[in-house]
Amino acid sequence: LILFSSLMFYGKNNAKKQAELISLELKETQKRLALEKQYRHSELKALKAQMDPHFIFNALNSIQEYIILNQKKLASEYLGKFADLIRTYLNHSTKGKITLQEEIDCLEMYLELEKLRFEDKLNYTIKTFGNLKPTDLNIPTMLIQPYVENAIKHGLLHKKNNRNLSINFK
Repeated sequence: LILFSSLMFYGKNNAKKQAELISLELKETQKRLALEKQYRHSELKALKAQMDPHFIFNALNSIQEYIILNQKKLASEYLGKFADLIRTYLNHSTKGKITLQEEIDCLEMYLELEKLRFEDKLNYTIKTFGNLKPTDLNIPTMLIQPYVENAIKHGLLHKKNNRNLSINFK
């Protein structure tokens, strides 16, 4: 009887410990999922902050204007480039770092859209100097694009001519 009672007591204790362990694991998993959700939300906020809503609004307005003016080819070209740029931004948003070359490629897409929007009255150059290898250098995602966007928005937008932008990496 004592042996049977001991086995029952040991079995209940063991089952109770396993239930507590499972409960603890469940709580840890819930905490991890909550942190992951918060992290994804923060990533989305960061992406929204990086992609200036004014740029998106202006791009969509340009597409709308091309459609209204029955310039279907321009509207299609602009929409295609805009979609490529947004897709690239979204792809980069999942990475912590990208190569400088990826950032330069993204800048090229962005500046091509802006050039279309300014009716080819925007000129730009992107150059690398020295022994800099853009494919070997990693930088935080969208580090440079907001500066370029601000240069256009606050520096070149209000100029009537000589809208020249030079981006140099040394």
